[in-house]
Amino acid sequence: AKVYLAKNNPSQAQFVLNKVMLNTNSIKIASIASSVQFDIYIANKELDKAKETIENIFKYNMSYFIANPNIATKKINSLIKHEMFKEVLEINMALKNESKDDSMVAEYLYNIAVSQFWLGNIEESKENFITILQNHKKSKFFKKAEAGVDEILMREGKLKPQSLVSKYKNSPLMQQKILLNELLQLQKEQNFLLVLSQEKSYLKIVDSIVKPYGFKNIQQVILNTKMMLAKMYFTNKECQEFTEFIQNNTVIFEKLAKSDIPAKDILKCISKSESTDIFNYVNDKFKNIQDVEILYLIEKIAISSKEFKEALKLSSKVTKYGTKEILKKEVFDRFEIVNNIELLNAKNELFTYIHKNYWLISKSKDPRVIDILYQYYQYLSKTKIDNRLNILQALYNTQKELEIFVYSPFVDIELATYFYDAKEYSKSLNILKDVNLKESTKDVKIHRYYFLLSKIYKELGDEISYIQSIDKCSKFKGESMWKSLCKKVDSLIEK
Repeated sequence: AKVYLAKNNPSQAQFVLNKVMLNTNSIKIASIASSVQFDIYIANKELDKAKETIENIFKYNMSYFIANPNIATKKINSLIKHEMFKEVLEINMALKNESKDDSMVAEYLYNIAVSQFWLGNIEESKENFITILQNHKKSKFFKKAEAGVDEILMREGKLKPQSLVSKYKNSPLMQQKILLNELLQLQKEQNFLLVLSQEKSYLKIVDSIVKPYGFKNIQQVILNTKMMLAKMYFTNKECQEFTEFIQNNTVIFEKLAKSDIPAKDILKCISKSESTDIFNYVNDKFKNIQDVEILYLIEKIAISSKEFKEALKLSSKVTKYGTKEILKKEVFDRFEIVNNIELLNAKNELFTYIHKNYWLISKSKDPRVIDILYQYYQYLSKTKIDNRLNILQALYNTQKELEIFVYSPFVDIELATYFYDAKEYSKSLNILKDVNLKESTKDVKIHRYYFLLSKIYKELGDEISYIQSIDKCSKFKGESMWKSLCKKVDSLIEK
């Protein structure tokens, strides 16, 4: 069986070994056969079976390995290679207790210490490394034990990793351990950004260095760092930083979404996320939910990520289920949606909705209400709905109250025209006198302004102001219908 195994023919070795096992009652032969069986399982990468096999030898005939230290050493090397450190610890403990060879005791102690380190028994590991340093100073494992103690002291935070760089400059293995402990120390100090800035360097650390620390690989350590950074941003309510970070790390976001952090809190923090991936993830995750607050938060993410068609679908759900408080906020988001989507009916439906539910915006102090009122007035101007004057007055008053005159002098001229037509000339004049004409105001609006002003003065019998208004209208730069009318009147006055 050994010959077949040496020739890389484990199946034939197994065939021969089965015959041996069936025809023996000798524990010695059974132990030898089981030892070979272990090697076959290792060759076939059947590690669970290999572990079970060697544990049976430990259980029923550990003396086999004690009597055959060379075979034991080969098995130990194989166990270490395949990270079976519980079994490494058990066999080395037995061998150490029976050995009278000082050099072999040092080797067994070293294997025991390494196994304990891997298994998380750090204090016991350190004690055994120190025993080598104290009792086996001439052993070839002395330097390795010293490195083992230094690694544990770094892990415990009692030695700064950088203090060991020069000491182990010729040991690539120890250099990687120093690098790992530097990373872990930066994690403890919450210096996550520095870790990520040096990510390429850390990614060179091999798995075997990382595994004794409880991680599968270095990628897992980096992932944990990113999770810690994201949680720090979130906990500190640094939502802009949190959003920017997870937009480039959607895996982190998915992990956070599956954690015990309330979904609403996460969604509130990322409501300005511009990531389509994040929107698609949350939209799919909560696709069957009827919690209107969550739906509204996802709608806001859809808007930020410019997924306006999806945002409109979410808006219809929020409109259907929303509370008054949510609907008062959501109407502004819906307004943004319909202004960024090429669906004429969507805007008409919004203003029909506002017309039926004017309370949504009637007392709003949100500056965006000015845009809504302006477009709502334009919408009413194209329909037969006789509510334009109320909306125009609301727009005029809101601009004054918020001191945002983005639609002046158009609004002022329109309202003044209404009062002029109603023969309320003083009201009309007072509105126009409050207008602050700017250089940036379009010529046509200036012309219309002075033309209307002249008409009001004429009705009020103020001939001088009437003539001055006509003159200003006629001489102001640019051309328009209003200016042409002013010129005609001006020529008649001169005659």
